Amino acid sequence: FVFLIFQANRHRYIAEYQKENLATSNAILERWVDERVSELIETNISLHQEILDRKKIEEELKLYQDHLEELVTERTAQLSTMNTELCEFNRERVEDILKLRQTEMALRESEDMFRKVSQSLMDALIVINSLGHVMFWSKSAEQIFGYSKEEVIGRNLHTFIIPSGMTPEIAHSFIKFRESGEGAVFNKLLEF
Repeated sequence: FVFLIFQANRHRYIAEYQKENLATSNAILERWVDERVSELIETNISLHQEILDRKKIEEELKLYQDHLEELVTERTAQLSTMNTELCEFNRERVEDILKLRQTEMALRESEDMFRKVSQSLMDALIVINSLGHVMFWSKSAEQIFGYSKEEVIGRNLHTFIIPSGMTPEIAHSFIKFRESGEGAVFNKLLEF
């Protein structure tokens, strides 16, 4: 009988011990579960906030990308317009250069013809600028006046072929001719 009581007490003691251990284990487990649930909630909130932040950043990036595409489109249009204008400008310059080359060729041909004609003249052909300096002196002028082309080009014509006594009258007539296109000694045959 004592043995049975001892056995019964022992079972009750073990049952109480197991009950206490189970209660303690349950409490520990509940705390652990609560901690894990809190961690999961915090992680979930953190992930949710991160997702919201990423969506906000993506929206901002989309706005920037759209704005950048607008700028690129606008700049491309500007560059296209400038390219068209430059092409037109270049085309006009090429036309100008071609016209200039044609003019140069025509001028060379004209100068060549002038030289040939002036060299074949029997009369002296002398070209002076508005200051009276010799710009052209033909071979006939060399023969008639006795001065070479090298001696007279760039110098005042009046010092070579006008007699010293008539220089003031000729100089005055030349000045009047420059101003009005008329002069007392022009378009006349003068002999000295």
